Amino acid sequence: MAEKDKEKEVKKTEEESKESSEHSSVNLAVLGGIVGAGIGLLSNSEANKRLMKRLGESEMIRLAGAEFKKTATDLLREQALSSFKDVAKGTSESVSSAKEESIDEIEEIKSENKQLNDRLDRIEEMLGQLAESKSSTQRKTTTQSKSSSSNSKKS
Repeated sequence: MAEKDKEKEVKKTEEESKESSEHSSVNLAVLGGIVGAGIGLLSNSEANKRLMKRLGESEMIRLAGAEFKKTATDLLREQALSSFKDVAKGTSESVSSAKEESIDEIEEIKSENKQLNDRLDRIEEMLGQLAESKSSTQRKTTTQSKSSSSNSKKS
C-alpha cells in the first residue's frame, strides 16, 4: 500500500507541475498580447494622441504626476544636501590636516634654524680665534723683525 500511495503522490506532483507550466505559458501569452496591443496603440499616431489626451485629462494621472514630482524633488534635495555635507566635511578635514602638517613643518623649520644658528655661532668663534691668532702672529713677526733690524744696526 505504501508503494501505491507514493506512486499516487508522484503522479499528483507531475500533474501539478504540468498545470503550473501550462498556467505560466498562458500567463506569458496574455502578457505578450497586452504588450503587443500597447505597442500597436502607441505606434498609431491618432490613437497615441487620443490616449495621451485622455491620460492628460485624468485626475489620477495628475495626482500621480504631482506626487512623483514632489518625491523626485525631495530626493534630489536630500542628495544635494548630503553631497554638500560630504564636501564640507572633506574640506574641513583637509583644512585641519593641512594645519597639522603646516604646524609640523613650522616646528621642523624652527629646529633647522636653531641648528644653523648654532653652527654659525661656532664658525664666528672659530673665525674670531683665527683672526686673533693671525694678528698675534703678525705682531710677533713685526716685533722680531724690528728687534733684529735694530740689532743689526747696532752691530
